[in-house]
Amino acid sequence: MDKKFEIGDVVELKSGGPNMTITRIINKFHPEGAGEKAMFCECVWFVDKIERTHEFVLESLQTPDPIKN
Repeated sequence: MDKKFEIGDVVELKSGGPNMTITRIINKFHPEGAGEKAMFCECVWFVDKIERTHEFVLESLQTPDPIKN
């Protein structure tokens, strides 16, 4: 991946979805990676005024298209 994300960056899933803010960047073992480490981003977003958080594999994220939003 060419883009290096930082805490505070706004991202979205490559598959689509809401804009999210990166709150943590984590290097940990990938659950499906046969003992290999992967970079994850913990992201926060809101759904109906309820805060949601989740960790996503770095490669699944992209910078949102400003024209679309």
